[in-house]
Amino acid sequence: MDDLESKVASIEDDLRKYRQRLQVLEADAQKSVGDQTQSLRDALTNGDGEAHHVSTEIQLCLADIESHTGDTTAIDLAPQMTWLTTRLGTIITNLETAQSCAETAIGCVSEYTYSIIDVSHEIADSRTQLNDAEGKCEVLAQTAKSDLETSESVLRYTQAKISSTERDIRSKSSEISSKLSRSNTLNSQVSAKNQQIRDAERRVEKKKDRALIKTGIGIFGVLMAPVSGGASLLLTAGAAAGTAVNMVDISDLKKDIRQKNSAINDLQRDIAQARRDISLLESQKERLESRVKEHAADASYQRRRQEDYRTRIADTKRVKEEITTLDEYAAATIATIEESRRELQKAKARLDECSATVKEHAAQLQPVRGAAERTAGKKQLQRDFERRRKLLESVSGALGGMRGLAGSETQAIEWHGDVDAMPKLVLVVQPVQDTNPENDLPLNIE
Repeated sequence: MDDLESKVASIEDDLRKYRQRLQVLEADAQKSVGDQTQSLRDALTNGDGEAHHVSTEIQLCLADIESHTGDTTAIDLAPQMTWLTTRLGTIITNLETAQSCAETAIGCVSEYTYSIIDVSHEIADSRTQLNDAEGKCEVLAQTAKSDLETSESVLRYTQAKISSTERDIRSKSSEISSKLSRSNTLNSQVSAKNQQIRDAERRVEKKKDRALIKTGIGIFGVLMAPVSGGASLLLTAGAAAGTAVNMVDISDLKKDIRQKNSAINDLQRDIAQARRDISLLESQKERLESRVKEHAADASYQRRRQEDYRTRIADTKRVKEEITTLDEYAAATIATIEESRRELQKAKARLDECSATVKEHAAQLQPVRGAAERTAGKKQLQRDFERRRKLLESVSGALGGMRGLAGSETQAIEWHGDVDAMPKLVLVVQPVQDTNPENDLPLNIE
């Protein structure tokens, strides 16, 4: 029982530790991922604002070109290309910063996911241990219930035996009382019979004295019988008969006394045996009462055991509910993390695409010659101008596609970046004639 209680308490302590670990992990993840996400948003906001600014300046430049009615070969776009190269570099830097923040955030999310999964596995182990503890509690509770039923059954049987013994004691006591009463009655009768015998013996003694006289008379009667005609013989016989009758009464009384004394002795033996039986029954009752106390104490112990096991089972069910809640929380956290990771991966993919596009356009911004160094022919200048104009349009379109990378919630945020405007168009006063026929070859503009 103590082992089970200790195990359940240990599991509860582990759950508290798991809950604290989840809270710490969540706080750390919120800070690390939150910091990286904020840095990502800042970089995207800067890039978004920079792209919008550059796109606007390009549109203004293209509008100026469209409004120019003269010879386009006289327009020198070298300053605009240099400015655009610098600004695209800034945009690329912001995109690379955002990419790095996204990668770091994805790494933090992955690490957080693995940590949560580890905690989930530990929670699952705790659930297994708790199920095992609950099963043992159920078995022990059932055993305690069976032991309690046995103890209560033995207790009822012992109490019934005590009741039966008490009835036997009362019966024996009643029997003793009845036989004592009968014995006392017989003793009284014996005493009365003895008194009768003494009275009869006194009468016999008196009659003996009279008998002597009558004996003389009898002898005289015998002698006088011939003379009295037999009357003297009748007197002699009467005297003898009276004495004989008294002797018969005493003999009957003594016989009756012997019978009553025998009955008294039987009663005394029965009373003595009944008293021995009562003593035995009382000893048996004492032993039974002692056993009743033992069985009552055992039944009380089994009830406490059963209540303890029920309490332990209730505790295990409560802890199982806590495990379920904690497990559901971990599962929901993992689901949220997975959704965040998917969103970060989508953002990272778009960042990669935008960064590749901007880098590709930046690579096309080759260094251009200044107005004093322009030795190419008019056709070459015309081709260079068209290539750069189309490049400006392409860059403007690419930057327009980047709008909204920072998210709709940041679109209203005021951008505080460098608002340096694109240089104004510069016209070349005396374009140089191209005498190199190779410069007339068509230029591939992508």
